[in-house]
Amino acid sequence: MNRPALMESVAALLFAATTVCFACGYRGDMAGAWRSSSIVVLGVPQAIDENGDVIEGYRSRHEGRYRLVVEKMYNGEKAEPEIEFTDVFHRSSAALHLRRDSRYVIFIQTPEDRRKSHHPRHADIGDALTGMWAIHADGDALDDIEAGLTLVRRYERIPKEERKAFLLEHLPEENKYAHSLIVREILREQISEAIPYFRMKLSDTGNELQRLRYLNYLRILGDSNIRDVLIAWLADPAFTSKGDIIEEMVRLKDPSLIPEIERFVHAEDELIAVRARSALLRLGEPRAKALLFEVLNKSEDRIARYNAIHALNWSYTGDFSDGEKSVILELRGDADESIARVAGFIANKWEK
Repeated sequence: MNRPALMESVAALLFAATTVCFACGYRGDMAGAWRSSSIVVLGVPQAIDENGDVIEGYRSRHEGRYRLVVEKMYNGEKAEPEIEFTDVFHRSSAALHLRRDSRYVIFIQTPEDRRKSHHPRHADIGDALTGMWAIHADGDALDDIEAGLTLVRRYERIPKEERKAFLLEHLPEENKYAHSLIVREILREQISEAIPYFRMKLSDTGNELQRLRYLNYLRILGDSNIRDVLIAWLADPAFTSKGDIIEEMVRLKDPSLIPEIERFVHAEDELIAVRARSALLRLGEPRAKALLFEVLNKSEDRIARYNAIHALNWSYTGDFSDGEKSVILELRGDADESIARVAGFIANKWEK
């Protein structure tokens, strides 16, 4: 796999696998937050008004300024013992959502940190400190959070030539706040010595989504056994995620898998059928284009029709017949705005 395609795969799968912090809308990992925030502290944030007075009985999504007495500092030696910061996303799903009188480990950005990120929401903040990520630290959670912080800090400091051994050593620990860093770096560097570990994880879980995730890791690491695993899963009636299996097959870029996928082009579930047809298109099967137009002409399922025209827009670069062009042009007036828009995208390509 070439480097850009590899990194696209790594980013996509880790976005899905990253630890989700229910205290806020941040979807990155602890290592990314550490690198993006000059101040990381523990404390109990209190909402304050424009005069700096504590707001009693505030609702977390409606207040954007906080004051915190630093109980413990993990990063930012120059920070004050009492910090004021702004939740710049406090009216959106990306808000910190801080609970009253609760402890948090908070990653706080300085103006210099924000200049590196170039987020449009940050344009008018000035010199204020801004909260990036808040992890609820009440109860036993703090031990796991601090263990993750310790691992992230150690990884940042070790020489590059020692990182491979470090990653393999800590891969089995699975601290939920640092594990995504470990996995991401192993996949980024294609450390094949991790294959036995992911094979073990694959065999130990019965959850389909987790099994697909581990198989995705193995594909990126170059495991030659996954082709046969995918064929077996696709043939197994007990494995229900057929569309996801087909997508994994496409990523192997192996035309010999076409006969396995063809068995699903007339699946009872139209969404699986259209995913199979789209997969055939991406693998270079000549019949795939006609199969997708069949969906556009005959299906009454809005999502299936959208997925079919979406595949033709993004995955087909050849010529269209006059009859096919007529179908696309007519779809520009489709009652479904999403289908009409994509049909317009395809038609616009002909005019260039």
